[in-house]
Amino acid sequence: MKSEEGSRELHSLKLSNREKRELSKEQKSHGDTPAEVSKSTNKLRPASDVLNRLRYGGEYDIDEFVVGYKDRHSSRLMEKPALQWARDTTDDEFIPEHRIEYFKRYNQQGEEEIFWDKSARLDKIFQHRGGG
Repeated sequence: MKSEEGSRELHSLKLSNREKRELSKEQKSHGDTPAEVSKSTNKLRPASDVLNRLRYGGEYDIDEFVVGYKDRHSSRLMEKPALQWARDTTDDEFIPEHRIEYFKRYNQQGEEEIFWDKSARLDKIFQHRGGG
């Protein structure tokens, strides 16, 4: 008898995918905050947006930034000054932006700080932390 009650309780705790979707829709319609509904709604801005912000935004000195990227041949992480990042596909130094893993800032004291990191979903350039 107790095992039947325990299995019913256990079943009531498990939700099907359909039930989860319906519950999520209900929560959204009741005005719950996005953090309560789903953290996956915060998307990480692409590396191209970060490059544009560094180049044209005026808030940062692009000379202080390096781009960390995966080398195509060795799969090692390499770094390159952000100012030297080639965007033209015909450039000999061109590296596709999907290989970018992070943007790191070296301040005048030589201290380093990660400002954007794809794997950690960290984005200090646009002032938010993506969820996933």
